[in-house]
Amino acid sequence: GEAPERRGGQQQQQQQQEQQQLRAAMVHRVVRSWIERLLLRQQGAALRGAVRSGCPEVVSALLALGGPACAQLAASDGPGGGATANPGDESGGVVASQQLAAGGGEDCLLSRCVERGDVAVLTPLLEQLRGSGEAALAGARRARTLAARNGQADMAKALAAHLIVELSFAGNAQYRQSDYNAAIRRYEEAINLCEESQGVAEDAGRDVSDASTQQNVTRLTYNLARALHRLDRWSEAREQATAVLRLDPAYLNAYALRAQAAMAAFDWAGAKADWDRLIALATAATAAAVRRQQPPLAHPAVDEETLAAWRRRREECAQEAALGHYEVLELPRLASLDLIRRAYRDLARKWHPDKHQHRSRDYQERCARHFRRLREAFEALGDEASKRSYDVALLLREARPMSPGRRASGARLDLSCMCESVEDAGSSHRRQGGTRGDEG
Repeated sequence: GEAPERRGGQQQQQQQQEQQQLRAAMVHRVVRSWIERLLLRQQGAALRGAVRSGCPEVVSALLALGGPACAQLAASDGPGGGATANPGDESGGVVASQQLAAGGGEDCLLSRCVERGDVAVLTPLLEQLRGSGEAALAGARRARTLAARNGQADMAKALAAHLIVELSFAGNAQYRQSDYNAAIRRYEEAINLCEESQGVAEDAGRDVSDASTQQNVTRLTYNLARALHRLDRWSEAREQATAVLRLDPAYLNAYALRAQAAMAAFDWAGAKADWDRLIALATAATAAAVRRQQPPLAHPAVDEETLAAWRRRREECAQEAALGHYEVLELPRLASLDLIRRAYRDLARKWHPDKHQHRSRDYQERCARHFRRLREAFEALGDEASKRSYDVALLLREARPMSPGRRASGARLDLSCMCESVEDAGSSHRRQGGTRGDEG
């Protein structure tokens, strides 16, 4: 009887502890909300006073107490420049601070730090502004513009670094939400900031061989290429993937993305070349990782499943690039002229570039590329003489590996037989095609 009683006492004690934790959490939220509302009074006068006094310890303490709602005041207008926080508002101080942050004036705390040249106060403000939304980004942009105009390179660099990280996170979030146009704008702005920061350093005669900056540009450019590919902007995606490979020739995913964009554009030769290069690099990386005879690679070894998928895509490109004229017209070999003309007419209506002028430029180029293949196939098969020549050459290619030891006379005899069989097959197909045409 003692064991069940002891277990019951333990359970009761655990429930009491959980209730105490819930009460403590509730009290913490209430106190935190009250402090936020208090700090948001009079446009955040307490925080603004701490910034004006240049005391980073007080600023950090207020930000820790006030949380994100208080931190967003760093990007908002000064007194009189926006909405006023209402301590009795049921929506709380967070909404009020977001309204305050929407202003476009330059009297924000970030700009005030730039004017004072106070990096010590600027740093905690930027830390608390992580993930604070578009209003905080706007305030950081204004402050960075002010720092660049005043020639404050260190302040501008700190603000640019903050913007690059925030824009990258925002772009990734929008990409996951399938808002690819917005993600592209974020990535492009972040890339421009990286390049501008590097240009400023070059003008100042500083060392620009910053590995972290190059890594940021590489990843942002790759993300930009992915977003462009999702919008069927394949040529731009290939350009950005090529830019990634200039920065990092061992970036395997860039090869895969460029190959996929080439496949989407029906550039089978270009896609196959990228798959070949990618598979060779991945195989070498995997072998080196297994042998462990080389230092750690910048990119991890590729697993067998991924490598097999890449090989399948490469084989697909090789098959598409090697399609014969009959396969391009989606016909069996030695099909009749009537079938060829009918197939070409149907496919030409589907793929003619004039029918896709309302689509994107890349989609029009894809249609034009495939239409050229259709045209070449029809030129080779569209009349009796050219079709007969192509069929003979086709049968010769198929028969040559099977008769390596035959005499020359035998080979001539086989050729004459094949020519007869082509004519017979063509006549048979023509008769069948004509019958179906008459019935139609």
